[in-house]
This record gives sequence, structure tokens and C-alpha cells, in this order.
Amino acid sequence: MNNEEEMFVTVWFGILEISTGRVTAANAGHEYPIVRKADGGFELFKEKHGFVIGGMPGVKYTDYELTLEKGGTLFLYTDGVAEATNANNELFGTERMIAALNKEPQASSEVLLGNMKQAVDDYIDEDSRSENIISRSELVGELQRLISRCQSEGYPDWAAAYQNALLWLNNH
Repeated sequence: MNNEEEMFVTVWFGILEISTGRVTAANAGHEYPIVRKADGGFELFKEKHGFVIGGMPGVKYTDYELTLEKGGTLFLYTDGVAEATNANNELFGTERMIAALNKEPQASSEVLLGNMKQAVDDYIDEDSRSENIISRSELVGELQRLISRCQSEGYPDWAAAYQNALLWLNNH
């Protein structure tokens, strides 16, 4: 697939082995995952990033492993959250994200996401809202567009991967 539009995408992909908590993952230029240990708070899990998808052809990606302890949590997010800016053009950043998660680290996913949304909303004003913070409906629309484009350009494996992401999103 050529990249005439000069667009790229970041991807974090992981496979969780539920019986052991082992996650095998690869990172194509995406933000670091945030992990909560079973007995503590959230912290950034720093690993080596690969290059973004669409940046140049032929890039190889390397996987790595992390282990989620029983009761642990994996929090993934887009760069639009960390890069949300306030009226002074200051980034929200990962430190504020971790603080928002650690407000109630043992809470349900819904509460964690609500705390994160509230922290971001309190930090920014409507005029400085980042274009990278998208709604669920915008994400669904973008996935549908990618599925259609991959199908029309002859990339059925990519179309199937995006379709799986869309199915997961619609069921959660």
C-alpha cells in the first residue's frame, strides 16, 4: 500500500494468555502501556517502540513480553489523551494520566475511564480540546473507512483485522 496521503498510524498489539497473565506484545510507535500491579498503583511500562505503520515500507516489528499479575490491569490509550493541551498549550502528559488512574486504582474499568475523562476535561477547556481525542462513534467510523479501503485495495488480511477490532469495540 503506497502512502500518497502521507498518513501513518500507531498500533499497540498484545495477546493475553489468561491462564498465566503473560502478554506478548508489539508496539508500532504507540504510547507506552500503563500497568497496575495486583497490590499497588498504576505505572508506565516502558519498552522499545517500533516504527509507525505507514511511515515506510518493509519495517519489521519485534515482540516483547510482560506479565499481568492476578488482579492486575492493563490500560491502553491514544496519544490524544497524553497530548491534550490546556489554554497555555501545556500537555496533559502521562504523569497526570497515572495520577488519574491512581485516584482509585482498584476501581472498575468504567470508574477508571470516568476518572480519566474527568481529569482531562478539568485540565483542558473546550477551545483547546485536542483533535486527537475522538469519540467512540468517530472511532467506529474510522474503522469502517479502513475496512472499506483495505477491501477495495486488495488487503483482505488488514480488512479482517480492522473488522475484528470493530466487532470487539461494538461488544464492549
